[in-house]
Amino acid sequence: MPSLASKVDAERKLEIIVAALDDKKALDVEVLSIEKQTLIADYFVVTHATSSVHLRGLAEGVTDAMEDQGDQRARQEGAIDANWILLDYGDVVVHLFLNEARKVYDLESLWRTTQAIREADQDDLSDEDAVEEDAAGDKDEVAPDGEDSAGANVG
Repeated sequence: MPSLASKVDAERKLEIIVAALDDKKALDVEVLSIEKQTLIADYFVVTHATSSVHLRGLAEGVTDAMEDQGDQRARQEGAIDANWILLDYGDVVVHLFLNEARKVYDLESLWRTTQAIREADQDDLSDEDAVEEDAAGDKDEVAPDGEDSAGANVG
């Protein structure tokens, strides 16, 4: 019986999951690399189905493929009759939606916005560090002729 833990790396899990979703005709499959943004996972796989039956088929297709090829069971959230099913494989989390729910939750925009905000924060920190370094390094230097940078005679 497959376990909740796996020795399969994240990239191999992605291959298995994306292939299973393609086999089951998942729509607009998107893989989001979130490893630099959070500790909860390395990747989110987001897709949607055309109906509840299709959604169940996607969930079953991914779980069967991961059990057979990845030797790993999913931690699953969301009932089979729900509009969103989450399959957690540790470093890869699969979000299966009905189209309307995918539009409402819009995970892709949320995680892209988070990344953009964090990048902007890093840029701000870099700018602040540069200003602090400039302020610290902008000491009056004494020129060889005995005048400081403002032209005052120092000695």
